[in-house]
Amino acid sequence: MAGGNKGDQVQVKVRGNILSYRTYASGGTAVAASFRGTMVNINDEGFALQGADLSGANFAGIAEEAIAAETVTNQAGAPFVRVRRKGIFKMKLDGTSKAAAPTLVGELVYVHTAQAAAVDELVGLSANVSNYVLVGKIVKHGTDAEAAAGTSSDEVWVDIMGVAHTTLGDATYPTLANLLDASDVAKGAILVGLYDVLTYYAAVTVEAGLAEARNRTATLMSATGAQDITAPMQHKGVILVPNTAALTLTLITPTLASEKGLTVTVIKTTSDAEIITIDTESSETIDGAATYTALDAQYDTATFIWDGAAWNVSDFGEIYAKLALTSNGNGAALIGIEDAYANYAGANAEAVLAEIGGVAYCNEFTIQVGPIAIAADCGTIFVATKACTVKAISEVHGTAAGQTATLQVERAQGTEANGAGDDLLTDNANAGFDLEGTADTVQAGTLTGTGANLILAAGDRLNLVDAGTLTTLADMCVTVTLAWNVADNS
Repeated sequence: MAGGNKGDQVQVKVRGNILSYRTYASGGTAVAASFRGTMVNINDEGFALQGADLSGANFAGIAEEAIAAETVTNQAGAPFVRVRRKGIFKMKLDGTSKAAAPTLVGELVYVHTAQAAAVDELVGLSANVSNYVLVGKIVKHGTDAEAAAGTSSDEVWVDIMGVAHTTLGDATYPTLANLLDASDVAKGAILVGLYDVLTYYAAVTVEAGLAEARNRTATLMSATGAQDITAPMQHKGVILVPNTAALTLTLITPTLASEKGLTVTVIKTTSDAEIITIDTESSETIDGAATYTALDAQYDTATFIWDGAAWNVSDFGEIYAKLALTSNGNGAALIGIEDAYANYAGANAEAVLAEIGGVAYCNEFTIQVGPIAIAADCGTIFVATKACTVKAISEVHGTAAGQTATLQVERAQGTEANGAGDDLLTDNANAGFDLEGTADTVQAGTLTGTGANLILAAGDRLNLVDAGTLTTLADMCVTVTLAWNVADNS
């Protein structure tokens, strides 16, 4: 006969409902008495044990026979027990589980923590067990004498699942059945494929697990007292510290190889000078030192990077911190303005651009006025045709005034008269250029710290405003450098 012929081999088969398991445990041990009709577990070595809520065990089924307790010293002498793997059996539900709902038909049940020979077939819901040794599913709840529904009876009939898998290949995972049971906490991460061995995540459902996995919300620490930066906090990545007194934060040592490269950014958010000391859990170094102590001013930021053996510090974190923790004045720095005089109050780039009229400079140009010798020559020297910004002002004269005299350059708007505008120079106590100064010497003016006054809109004017007596002044020349603003560069 062609195909499928196994020759002299005999294919052994069994119906599968009843199997024999050896009760021996390696190394020699006392085998407890097993009673007919009680639950039987298979341990991680494949040997039968009395049913119990044990780590690494699988529920095998219900014992078909009793065996006597005895001490065995080798595998060959250990007795076998026959176990029925399938069927519907009456069992007892623990008190906490039976109160969970009026009827529990369809619920999965597990070997209860208190299960023993004296309390045969005690099962419970997943919330009331420790190791999730799955027994089966409830198909009937309550005795025939009780109401068909609405009972809180401790009698249940269970369709057993012999040798059902209780792990997903690693003991740190809950059981597959447990994952499908909505009563357990922290399984959301596993359901979306995250190996959550350190229980970073607390979500219960798939949706919550996905949301939690992509959530990088910063952790807010307490204002006082020594604190640990826990593993879940470290994996969120950003730690905000509103400390009002000196305190120490301890970085927890990452334990997984996959955590090499883990980054933790710590930001001091308060304006006081109280220091934040960063320490490590197990004497690991931070940039070669025992601790890190450079966080003592508002928005001081340090990013700590785990290399598998020690922590390293990166200063790049400060840039990102200021992007996230903006406050008055930060916006100017973000667009490249060194705002030494704190002229801008914008908290972000957009606000400062709006504050200075959307300024980005291009096409600088220069206006030059002179020679000037008498006060009558002063007045309006420029009218803006579109938005521009004053970048520099200088002055030189061939002959000094001979008496105390100054020259101010101002921005005039609307109908402001000469002398009523905004002064642009701060030299000589805001009076402007000294016209009594050395002849033929260029004076570079110091511009006002009020940056908004340096911006001219279309129709704004630049005026020369003199003060004092210009008796001998001669050959004065004033040069103003401006730039058109990109926002109005039409």
